[in-house]
Amino acid sequence: MTITSLFFALSLLTAPTPQAADVISEYDEPMEVVTPPAVPSPTCGAPVAPGCGRTTPVRFCQLQPCPANFPCYRNAQVAPVPPEFALMPAPPRIYKNPRVEHPFGVNFNYAGPALFGVSLTHFITPTLQLEAGIGPITRFFGGTYHFGGEQARKLWTPYVGLSVVDFINGIDDGENALFGVYVPFGVQYSGRGGMTFSIEGAWAHIGGTDGESIDVPWFGIKIGYRF
Repeated sequence: MTITSLFFALSLLTAPTPQAADVISEYDEPMEVVTPPAVPSPTCGAPVAPGCGRTTPVRFCQLQPCPANFPCYRNAQVAPVPPEFALMPAPPRIYKNPRVEHPFGVNFNYAGPALFGVSLTHFITPTLQLEAGIGPITRFFGGTYHFGGEQARKLWTPYVGLSVVDFINGIDDGENALFGVYVPFGVQYSGRGGMTFSIEGAWAHIGGTDGESIDVPWFGIKIGYRF
């Protein structure tokens, strides 16, 4: 054995063993999820009762092969708990506003101002939606205001609106043109995947150029998809 080899062997034997808190300064691959052993506390006593003490799942680094003078824990259940991982909180969940992510929509309408028809919608803000549609005898344009639409976690939004309706295709004889005002109040679902659904009650005012008019209660159902 050479003098260099002898000094190297002595340095390995006399080097201090690091504590669990400073064993690993950087945690390399592979990473594992483990449950550390329970730690005795004044309320637990010894031996530690089941479920008492620190049992939060943590991550630790297991290096293979083990470097010299480096504690290596082949059994995950007896590995010490790095203090920075002992009580790590769960990462926050990030929600995206579906009215911002998918502002443009295509809808099929049952009843409502279109009777049976289609409409296009667009959220110009998370709370204000514009809509234009057409049916067999009507065409309309208007908007709705959605309460709480600025909240990203809110999928169901109550709303009120106002639309102007024009009657076409035989209802308007050219001499007594018919028009209407449609005031809906309902609730709309805006799914994070794009699906949309709404149901509403409404007040409808229908009038003509001859001065005659009628007010009727009405309703509407819409099913569509947002892009």
